Amino acid sequence: MKRISAVMLLFLGVLLFSCEKNNTDSGSALQVKIQATNKSSTILKSATLATPLFNWNVCTMNVSHIEFKAEGKETENAQNSYKVSYEWRGSKVVDLFDASSVIGDITLDPGIYDEIELEIEAAKSQSSTVPVFYLAGTYTNAQGTVIPIEITMNEDFEFKVEKEGTTLDGTNDYSALVNLNLALLISGVSESELGAATLTDGKIIVNATSNPNIYLKIKSKISSCEDVEYDDHGDKNDDHDDD
Repeated sequence: MKRISAVMLLFLGVLLFSCEKNNTDSGSALQVKIQATNKSSTILKSATLATPLFNWNVCTMNVSHIEFKAEGKETENAQNSYKVSYEWRGSKVVDLFDASSVIGDITLDPGIYDEIELEIEAAKSQSSTVPVFYLAGTYTNAQGTVIPIEITMNEDFEFKVEKEGTTLDGTNDYSALVNLNLALLISGVSESELGAATLTDGKIIVNATSNPNIYLKIKSKISSCEDVEYDDHGDKNDDHDDD
C-alpha cells in the first residue's frame, strides 16, 4: 500500500505541475500606459524676433476606464473572426511625464487580435478633488516674458486610439503606450489669444470659467491628439523551455 501511495503521489504531482504550466501559458497580458510628449513646443510662428514657447512640467490625468476592442480569431489562418471586448476599471491619477507609469493590465484570451481599438475614459473621482486633466508650466511670449500657465479640465472625456496593421498574438505579453501630443493639444490657440488672456495672480489660468475661449479650443483637441504604440514583450513561454 505504501508503494501504491507513493506512485499515486508522484502521479498527482506531475498532474498538478502540468495544470500550473498550462494556466501560465494560456492567454496574455496587455499593459496600458499613457505619456505626454512634446514637453516643450512653439506656438504659431510670430512675426517678432522671438518665437513664443511653452515649457510644461506637470501633466496628470485621472483615468477611470480602459476598453480593448478587436476582431479575434483562434488561429492566424482561421476563416471565422469574432468581436471581442476586454475592460479595466478603476480610478487612477497618472503622471503623464512618467513613461513607466502603468494604468492597468488587461488579460487577453488565447487567439489572434487585429482591428484593435483602445478606448480610454477620464472622469471625476468621487473621493478626490484631483482634476480630470491638469497641465502646468510656463509660456514665454514673443517679447521674452515668461508667464506661468495652468490648464485644468474637470469634465469627463474619452478618446479612442487605433493603429492600422497591428496584430497581437494572445500568447505573448504586450504593452500599449498611448502618446498624448501636447503640441497638438494647444495647436488651436493663437499668440494673440494668449496675449489677451486674463491673468490671475500673474498666471494664465485656463478652465471652464477662466479664459473660456482658450479652454474650449483645448477641450476640442483632447480627443484627437493621441496615438498608440504596441511593444511585444516576447514569448513568455521561452523563459521556461529549458527548465
